[in-house]
Amino acid sequence: MPITSIGDMSANFQSMRQTGQIKSQLQTLSLELSTGQKSDLTTHLRGDTSELNALDRELAVLDGFDQTTVELARFLSRSQIQLDAANMIRNDLASALIIINDETLAPDVDRAVAGARSDFTTMVNLFNGRDGDRSLFAGRTVDSDALADAEDMLADMVTAIGGATDAATIEAAVSNWFDDPAGGFVTMGYLGDTGADLSRKISATETLTLDMRADDPGIKEVLKGAAMAAIADVLAPTLTRVDQAQLARAGADTLLASSTEFVQLQSRIGENEERIVLAQTNQTAQRTSFSLARNDIALADPFATATLLQDMQRQLELQFATTARMSQLSLVNYL
Repeated sequence: MPITSIGDMSANFQSMRQTGQIKSQLQTLSLELSTGQKSDLTTHLRGDTSELNALDRELAVLDGFDQTTVELARFLSRSQIQLDAANMIRNDLASALIIINDETLAPDVDRAVAGARSDFTTMVNLFNGRDGDRSLFAGRTVDSDALADAEDMLADMVTAIGGATDAATIEAAVSNWFDDPAGGFVTMGYLGDTGADLSRKISATETLTLDMRADDPGIKEVLKGAAMAAIADVLAPTLTRVDQAQLARAGADTLLASSTEFVQLQSRIGENEERIVLAQTNQTAQRTSFSLARNDIALADPFATATLLQDMQRQLELQFATTARMSQLSLVNYL
């Protein structure tokens, strides 16, 4: 019968190709043995990847929620820090003003109302705090300050007060400046959004509402109390010591009364922080469940993989031995 033979160049090429294939399979098996997963899942699953794709989608959704909850947790934490600082100032200022009365000496009154003016500015700066490039207390208007400059607001209050020099009229004017629904604080003081509260989904079934804005009644009352005493410093040249003292006391009363609403705001933020922690806990459990299910689908049997790896190693050794033997052939040996 006829014998089909191939040339030396062709034989060399076939040998190199076989060696390359064996090396490639060795690398694949080594990777599967180290990772514990099949490298070609489509082939492993015989083309039916629907369950695997569904699990990957669920994990991708959880990745998105993870990022959202981390950002919101940081945002809320930063808001609480600002509110805690403002509340400490509120307490200290109220304590300093409550002891002022009609008999208090002028230097002590001056010092108290000057402190109120400084604290009012500090509070405004705290409520203009930011988390990165996002305003904390401006609602949906995240790219601008929540409040106007403190001195600008005091100047606008002076305009609203007009030429009044008695404490009762000034107190009423400042109070109206903050409470007027069509002017004052609403139009000039608060610069943030006044529409619907900002909301973010933190899970497939839960949405978080962010309602901590600088026009919140708790924040507004704190600012009103500080401004009532601060305005006594702004108008000091035109006021008597007694009128200044009465404005200081009125500011203290407002600051003390604002405690309930201010703490309620902090409590709502705290509740949102708890909801985020719970959502993160649930998502961690879901991620574990989905990841285990995915690993089961993509699992490479370590014993079978190790056996195939040993077979490929033997094939490679045999291929090298065969190649070496053929390279030693000569015409004399052949004959």
